[in-house]
Amino acid sequence: MSPAERILGPLLNPFIGFFADITLLEFVSFLRILSVVLAVLFFFLILIIESKFKKLKNLLSGKLEEGQLPSHRPPPKGPFQKSWEEISKKLKMQREVDYKQAVIQADALMEDIIKRLGFPNIDSALNQKKLTSQHLRNIDELQQAHKTKVKIATEPNFPLSQEEAKRLVGVYETSFKEWGLLSLL
Repeated sequence: MSPAERILGPLLNPFIGFFADITLLEFVSFLRILSVVLAVLFFFLILIIESKFKKLKNLLSGKLEEGQLPSHRPPPKGPFQKSWEEISKKLKMQREVDYKQAVIQADALMEDIIKRLGFPNIDSALNQKKLTSQHLRNIDELQQAHKTKVKIATEPNFPLSQEEAKRLVGVYETSFKEWGLLSLL
């Protein structure tokens, strides 16, 4: 007797014995039960696969269910916190160029978060109403802050005071706190 027969023999003998001793009527009954079990199993499998495809289709089309954010990967705490500290330092400086950089960097952080949420960019998320007040309470202020950032980036002589820069960065800060990316102070 080969080693394979010694190992598989005790496992296969009851199985083979079951089918050798079974009558045609018993075999048909067994097949009926097996088919019912498999049908139920396949039914639930089809439901699961259908729901996964629906979620994938919604994700690819950019649609969100009401009040739902797509699953996201938050940025690592270290680099995000470090970037936020740089922005805070620039707001305390006395040069307009530093204020402008602070607003631009805050918007860049928001852009990164928006991309991690599954949107192509902040413009499409805001302008196409894919991100709404159900996802973020200060969405209107965020949209205005982003428009101001675009002006800062495209118009070299755009005037920006320290107070206005602090207000704009505060809008981004509120959003980050709401999403749990910055600790509530």
